[in-house]
Parts: sequence; C-alpha cells; structure tokens
Amino acid sequence: MTTTSKLIPPFLLIPLLALSLPVLANDEEVIAAHRQMLLEKFPGARFTEFEIDDYKGQEVFEYEFEFMGKDYEAFITREGKILRLGLD
Repeated sequence: MTTTSKLIPPFLLIPLLALSLPVLANDEEVIAAHRQMLLEKFPGARFTEFEIDDYKGQEVFEYEFEFMGKDYEAFITREGKILRLGLD
C-alpha cells in the first residue's frame, strides 16, 4: 500500500499569504485604535486579555484590562462602537 502526500506547491502559497496580510494589518490597526480609545478613558490601563468574539450576534473585539486595581472588560465593534464597557 503506497501513501502519497498532497502538498501545496510553494508558488501557490505566496499569493495566498499576500491575500491574508492586509487582513492582519487591518486588524492590528483596529486593535491599536481601540486600545488608544480605551487609554484615553482609562489612562495607564494595563491590558490583560484580548479576543475576537461574538456578542449578541455581532463580531466584537473583546478587551480585558486593569485600571486602578479593578478588572474591566470592553466589547467594541470593528468600527469603534462600544457595545459594553464596565467592571468584569
């Protein structure tokens, strides 16, 4: 019995990688803008966790952070609308 592996040729991977890079850069820009917005409201906050999640059927960027000894969480849309912000 012979097994063959099906590998994607490297020349096909390069275009796929190029297509994914703008998405990653865009998410990084969104995250940086969100964190800046939160730091304006909570100067000196320390971010502890982050994930992209679903909140009431909408994609959100979920941030957990510490500020003045208390734990907070924020759910923010890609466009920057705060859907939830408060103590965790």
